[in-house]
Amino acid sequence: MRFAAGLRMTLKLLLANEFGGGHGHYVQLQSLGRALKDAVPDVAVKIVMPPATRKWVPSNELFPLEQPDCLASQATMRVVPSSHAQHIALILLRHPEFLAARLRYWQQQFAEFKPDVVVGDYAPSLTMAARGRVASVALGSGYSLPP
Repeated sequence: MRFAAGLRMTLKLLLANEFGGGHGHYVQLQSLGRALKDAVPDVAVKIVMPPATRKWVPSNELFPLEQPDCLASQATMRVVPSSHAQHIALILLRHPEFLAARLRYWQQQFAEFKPDVVVGDYAPSLTMAARGRVASVALGSGYSLPP
């Protein structure tokens, strides 16, 4: 929350998921957003999710994260990622143009929405982009968090 000359300003939270099409990522972020809205009087929450979630996320709550073509090739990979490190190597680092585009996307989100805190659930490039710029929290399981 930013304070200027005694004025109270809105706390802005950017909640995001980048990978996976599971309902669980959205439910976790939505629950966090709702709990914070109930607990903090002046809070603005923006939830960014991948296209796979469009089938069950209310459109008024969703800011879609467009996925580049290289993710379509994930289905045809011979090696299925079995850890967070493998996922980053096979998806983000194997396609440097994808990582660069994703980092630019998050920087644009930071510039437009001006979040005070970002929370990522299985969102590795979000936490990379936030490093040193915006306070960040990473949520998830042992698979979706860095070691």
